[in-house]
Amino acid sequence: MKGASLRQALEAAQEPERMTKLVERILSEGRETGHHAVALWLENDEELSKSARDLLSQSEELALDGLLRMPQTSDLAKVVWALRTLAEIEAELRGRIAAKLTSYLENKIPVPQPEIWEPLEEPVPETRLCDEAYMLLRRLQVGEPVGTYEVNVRRFTRLPESERDQEIHAAKEKGNFTDWDKQD
Repeated sequence: MKGASLRQALEAAQEPERMTKLVERILSEGRETGHHAVALWLENDEELSKSARDLLSQSEELALDGLLRMPQTSDLAKVVWALRTLAEIEAELRGRIAAKLTSYLENKIPVPQPEIWEPLEEPVPETRLCDEAYMLLRRLQVGEPVGTYEVNVRRFTRLPESERDQEIHAAKEKGNFTDWDKQD
């Protein structure tokens, strides 16, 4: 779905149930090629199988769902290739996401506070774009459990700006993220 047709579909999808159907349609269309390529790759036609494998190896994230849902096969070489390709795609995507997040680590523009519908026990700390990028980069790179991540984010956002700047610098320069959860 491109340009004008996407615009029309979005304009028509103002209600949640219409939006859900639109999302399902777009996801299905986007994943369909990967699923078909996997099916062709698993066939016994050697030339077609090689072409389908080449397509999968160059389709980046569009190949993910097809490879993740690949049916069982006794051809271990294909299983290993699929697993390696999945890992390569995931690593490449993580790298691109990390680069995008890192590009915002110097941007100190304040982030608007979220709209809150209920009174909170403690106020939501003001953050900057660099703080948000740091927290998301931490989530991407550290791989800590959700509870630990939330404790560390809460402690990070309550630091004075100068200390947050030091944390951001350490993350950017050395890849270091302080684990405040372990400092109790």
